[in-house]
Amino acid sequence: KHAAAQHRAKQKMDQIEAEFQAAFGRSYGGQVEEYRTEDADIVFVTMGSQTGAIREVVDSRREKGEKVGLVKLKLFRPFPRERLAAALRGKKAVGVIDRNVCFGWQSGTVFMEIKAALQDLPERIPVTGFIAGIGGMDCGIDMVERAVSITQLAAAGKPHQEVTWLNLE
Repeated sequence: KHAAAQHRAKQKMDQIEAEFQAAFGRSYGGQVEEYRTEDADIVFVTMGSQTGAIREVVDSRREKGEKVGLVKLKLFRPFPRERLAAALRGKKAVGVIDRNVCFGWQSGTVFMEIKAALQDLPERIPVTGFIAGIGGMDCGIDMVERAVSITQLAAAGKPHQEVTWLNLE
């Protein structure tokens, strides 16, 4: 029953979002919020407070003619797998910036979930993972810039590190 209720929560969140938009004339994106993803070659996925720094880097890279986008997760459980797969389909690479560690995997939990969500797509999309901001440390613009550069290597099919701990380099 718990698993079925979790599954229904996605539909409920979409319903509440639609009601909010009808009442107030604005939307918060529901399960995921896409930012400049429509024509993006690479897309970053994140959650929470570090999204502002990533959005700034997306804008500065766009000004330079680079096709970079952002998806902000608003829901982690149940995982919005279908919405993410739709947002990331056809991209050249995906970068995931986590503020946590999935011990035993040496990566972040969102990174692991994104890799799993993309398995159903017909094309293989490289996923790069980044861990930043652990223990209250900052995830600054310079770190996000490095993450974009590494993810661009993945998009070009060049050698790159799959998971990078940005605060430790």
